[in-house]
Amino acid sequence: MTTIRICQILFVFLIGTFAALVALNNVRDPQSNLRFVEHLMRMDTIFPDSRLHRRAIDSPGLHRLFFALIIVTEAVTAVLCMAGSVVLAMHLGAPAEDFHAAKAVAFAGLGLGFALWFGGFMIIGGQWFASWQSKQWSGRESAFMFYSAIGMAFLALLHQT
Repeated sequence: MTTIRICQILFVFLIGTFAALVALNNVRDPQSNLRFVEHLMRMDTIFPDSRLHRRAIDSPGLHRLFFALIIVTEAVTAVLCMAGSVVLAMHLGAPAEDFHAAKAVAFAGLGLGFALWFGGFMIIGGQWFASWQSKQWSGRESAFMFYSAIGMAFLALLHQT
């Protein structure tokens, strides 16, 4: 059972590390992903005859605001997951009920990360802003990798040891 607990701690920590690096990269090199948000919200690379163009947002201020919200969400995801892994590590030798009860912070971090990469990038970006129609500015493939890993960590964390 200790091996399963160590894996659970490791999975949560790795998701936290990933989210921290994504947030740090966005802070250190904002233009790379801010361009993505701008194209996504402008909907300037979706099918030219799409009826969904009316959803486009051309405001640079709103582009920056949404980008800032993404970075904050990534950072909070990182903090929650890393803190959650520390809390779990502190309960490594605890009875099963206590170890499972200590998972709340980790679940919050994983849930927030899933909400960002599935809710934000797949639902809002992919469907509302129709990024699935864009070959260059979709982001759905990357988001799929991210929320899939988060989902697997979440499922692993559900196991009670």
